[in-house]
Amino acid sequence: MRALHGANAEAVLRRLIPIVRGWAAYYRAVASSMTFSSLDHYMWRLTFKWARRRHRNKSRYWVVDRYFGRFHPSRRDRWVFGDRDSGAFLIKFAWAGIVRHQLVKGGASPDDPALAEYWRGRRRRKAPPPMDKTSLLLAVRQHGLCPLCKQH
Repeated sequence: MRALHGANAEAVLRRLIPIVRGWAAYYRAVASSMTFSSLDHYMWRLTFKWARRRHRNKSRYWVVDRYFGRFHPSRRDRWVFGDRDSGAFLIKFAWAGIVRHQLVKGGASPDDPALAEYWRGRRRRKAPPPMDKTSLLLAVRQHGLCPLCKQH
């Protein structure tokens, strides 16, 4: 955030959204609801501090009205940081669904051709990581396969 002091809200969002999405995807398999809540509060403090620094002569109420609101179309959360001009908003950690880790049976190996159906079923049940619209559309077009190695 220190490097983004002079940047506008759209640049801040462009920088922060991939970081938040990546952290949420990585840590959603552990008991992380309290951690996600504290990280959301920390991100709120960072963005509020950035907005107050950007508009030193404005009141905190003006800053809240300008940068915080109900940006997400299906969520009722009022404290979402966003840019009213572009419509972009910062996703929250708590919005990432927590997916419990599923244990692998016995000595199952992905390299064993006899267990190919078992691994296919595991991949099908697993919830997809949170992706933006472009990445999700690309994954659907490619049927979840890498175009180079043809594996999931």
